[in-house]
Amino acid sequence: MKAGMPLREDGHGAWRSLRVVLPLAIGVHLLFWLSLPTGLLDPLFNDSMHRIGKGGDFFQFYQAGAELLRGRTIYQYTVMDSVPYGPFNKYPPLLPATLGIAAQVFSPRAAYAVWVACVGGLFAALQALLRRLVGPTHYPVVLCLSLIFTPFYLDLYHGQTNCLMALLIASILIALARGPRLKDSLGLAFSFNVKLMTLLLVPAMLKPRHVRWLLGASALSILLFLPYFAFFPADLLYFLRYAFGPATAYFYQGGNLGTYPLIEDLVFLFTYRAQAVTAAQIGWTGAVLVVTCLVHLRARRADSVDLVSLWMCTYFLAFKFIWEHHLVMLLPVLAVEYLRNDRRVVTLLWAILAAPTLFFLFDVSLGPGYTEVQFYWTGATSALYHASKVLPLLVFYVVVAARLLDRSVGLKTVAMSLATACLVGGMIFLAQPTSAKDHCALALLSVRRHDIEAARRHFDLCVGAQRPWREGFFLYAEFLERLGRSGAARTMRQRGDALY
Repeated sequence: MKAGMPLREDGHGAWRSLRVVLPLAIGVHLLFWLSLPTGLLDPLFNDSMHRIGKGGDFFQFYQAGAELLRGRTIYQYTVMDSVPYGPFNKYPPLLPATLGIAAQVFSPRAAYAVWVACVGGLFAALQALLRRLVGPTHYPVVLCLSLIFTPFYLDLYHGQTNCLMALLIASILIALARGPRLKDSLGLAFSFNVKLMTLLLVPAMLKPRHVRWLLGASALSILLFLPYFAFFPADLLYFLRYAFGPATAYFYQGGNLGTYPLIEDLVFLFTYRAQAVTAAQIGWTGAVLVVTCLVHLRARRADSVDLVSLWMCTYFLAFKFIWEHHLVMLLPVLAVEYLRNDRRVVTLLWAILAAPTLFFLFDVSLGPGYTEVQFYWTGATSALYHASKVLPLLVFYVVVAARLLDRSVGLKTVAMSLATACLVGGMIFLAQPTSAKDHCALALLSVRRHDIEAARRHFDLCVGAQRPWREGFFLYAEFLERLGRSGAARTMRQRGDALY
């Protein structure tokens, strides 16, 4: 069955079968909107507890738009003087030049409220496209799973653009299903200029009948992308370094639910050397890309819609930073796979991805504003948290790849694999912390609890471990400085400098 081909059934039977589930799904979705002013759901997510604040991502577009109106760079400014807070802009110029400038009509917080309403409208438009993708018979289940998708709440909370991207990806899938026309180039070009990640989907579209579409999208994308950099040429290298540069220490944090922090946790079982971590992460990305290319080449009966599913899964497994709200962009692919794959398997994986992580069990109260909880987690806690999304994404990738190779992965296999992983993860979590990094995390927790003796004991275990963690020496030095022991702190820093 091809995506976008409507079924003959009117879907009334499917709606009747969900007469209990659908109201519950609508209720969950309404909780998202209720939580925006009340913070009801905030304790469930790292991004609403430890990031800059509500609307923070939207404010970067607002600030960048203000800078553009002043004739200044939208990337390398140093003062956030038009918004209450927010990160510095790191997106292509299109959104600052459109959304960012249009938002100047309102105050920052009013503009954020307007944008949140727009995101709600984008979600409704996305549902219309998903119905076209899967047909009326299967759409009721797709709607229910979309309504309870908690990453959408984070998209609203931050004022992000993932729902816009999901809408553009759905339009690309519909165009590919019926045969893209030149006018469809607009959606593809816009997607390139909202988030660069759809560039990874180009291999799925490299077919002779798509040449005019791709060329049109490429030409339009260049027209949208380059004019700003003609006026600020130094910004191009800055932007490309951020977008395509290597992972940094910042990427090892509670906000990153991609594979890179989990790989770092696993490498830490053997060594704390940064070079080993980088090598493992690059090796993983390379391996995923190689496997994807092999599946792509061997999937002779796959159409472009199938291949978009494969390459989207590749992005979520191979990219260096995956925020939880990024998962909203996966909704069109989940819908396509619900139509074309084992529906029970896709429903299970979709439900897991829709649910919050186990963050609320591991959270540490660190006060308002930007804080980083990652340093307070032992290796087992960190691995369990990061695996909560990586594992279902990995299984989903395998399920998609298997279908393209004319194989199947049944519900029993998927359920047993997930249950085994949960059992192993639980056993690891309950194990006694033994590594230097674990003792450092426990020391920091003890400091938060004002238990100075426990903190000193764990710091001593950290720096005295057979395999010491270099960062632990510097954290111990800061602790000693607070106690007024400057000499001991200086010695501890020297010991840290001597490592590696």
